[in-house]
Amino acid sequence: MIWLVYSILILAVLLRGLIYIRFRYFNKQYNFSFDETPLVSVLLAVRNEENSIIRCLESLADLDYPKERIEILIGDDDSDDGTAKLVKTFIEQHENFFYFKITEKVGLQKGKANVLTQLERKAQGEYFLFTDADMKLPSSWVTGMLSSMEPNVGLAIGVTSIKSDKFQELDWLTALGMVKVVTDMDRLPTGMGNNMIVSAAAYRAVGGYENIPFSLTEDYELYKHISKKGFECRHIFNDKVLGISLPIIGFRNLLNQRKRWMKGAFQLPLFMILLLLIP
Repeated sequence: MIWLVYSILILAVLLRGLIYIRFRYFNKQYNFSFDETPLVSVLLAVRNEENSIIRCLESLADLDYPKERIEILIGDDDSDDGTAKLVKTFIEQHENFFYFKITEKVGLQKGKANVLTQLERKAQGEYFLFTDADMKLPSSWVTGMLSSMEPNVGLAIGVTSIKSDKFQELDWLTALGMVKVVTDMDRLPTGMGNNMIVSAAAYRAVGGYENIPFSLTEDYELYKHISKKGFECRHIFNDKVLGISLPIIGFRNLLNQRKRWMKGAFQLPLFMILLLLIP
């Protein structure tokens, strides 16, 4: 039995090496353009984010997308720190930013997914962009994400790195490199709620978050249902969509994050689990 385990591990390492080579030299890019500039909605769920929210909002305000064609919807999941005050003060100077305090539950969801459900009901865009309060997005983020959204595409994810933490940065980029390669083989293994775009048509085709099962990895659950509906899903891996997240502080918090992720990851095919587990 021990030799079988060793053999599987060796094969997985070799496969991961081959996948890395493919990613390094064959990184599929997308260049779709629209005849008319689509209206887009950025959906941002926040809760007790006073230490990071302004950094995120400033990056969204600096997007190089026409202000009349983008709306930023911020849903506050009953924060009890200074988040609400900071957001309200910031959006006074930005007419396309909107704040909503979320106090009720809708459908099957709770927490972040519940907030996103209610923001979507208010959204008017043809495309929904999702991010988190600890993210800083490049000015080219919206145009970069839209570059993949051909009519048959329902969902695409961008790429994320970590600020000032080499271990977490390497961890993220290694895992996302593997995801990119598998996606270029026409099988996106996950969603990514901090850097993701979904067409309104695809979102509504599955009934949105309110009609899918609750999951701690709500982005993965949404991806699964969109994929089952026959929409193509993609991964964009370039600087135009590179979001920079703040690092997780504290080893216990890092373990809790990984525990949450693995609940979603164990729904992946076996070979993908091995690739993500092996350094």
